[in-house]
Amino acid sequence: MTVDAVEDIEELDLEYQALLARDRALAGVERAVRELAANILSVVRGKGKPDLIAAQAEALVNTIDTHRSIAGCPPSAEEIAAVLNIATKEERVALLTGARLRATQLAISGALKIAATRLGEIRSHAPGGVEGLTEDDYGELAPDANR
Repeated sequence: MTVDAVEDIEELDLEYQALLARDRALAGVERAVRELAANILSVVRGKGKPDLIAAQAEALVNTIDTHRSIAGCPPSAEEIAAVLNIATKEERVALLTGARLRATQLAISGALKIAATRLGEIRSHAPGGVEGLTEDDYGELAPDANR
């Protein structure tokens, strides 16, 4: 292995480690947001632990600070909002995957219908390569027929 290859591998490893650290920091923020939100909602219903709200809020601030120190910025509004989405990550992925799958199936189905229509419009001709093509195939004479 060359020195450049080793340096590239080490650089990739550092990037990967940084990505893992950011993911762990984001997971900590997500957990703190969920715990605080769940407790606040429970308190509103009369079943939560109001004495824990301050400690949970402080834990959330600490996890955001940790994320900022690792990632260089706090979690985005979209990342925080995604945590509070009622659907689980698995459900969101399934919905997205299902929508993409249906869209792909519709696109392929439409393309096959168009292809079948166009194939039905082409008049068959005797085999023979380019020489066998007639003007019906392209709306003009075949290349060799012009000679």
